[in-house]
Amino acid sequence: MINFGGTIKEVAKKILSFPVLWAVILGICFNIFNIPIGIIVNDIVGYLAAATIPIIMISLGLSLQFKGLKKI
Repeated sequence: MINFGGTIKEVAKKILSFPVLWAVILGICFNIFNIPIGIIVNDIVGYLAAATIPIIMISLGLSLQFKGLKKI
């Protein structure tokens, strides 16, 4: 029935247990209903947002393969 393997119940369980999905749903709800999240949470999210690009750059750098450069 489902091409990705498993039953509908298993797939629904995996989707509903995905933390990013819940974060997006909560973020949309907070935005729609204008719920303030507080200054502390706002600061923490700001710090995490500022660190995102450097962490991505480091992880990309660590994943590079330099095997081809030895021939040059």
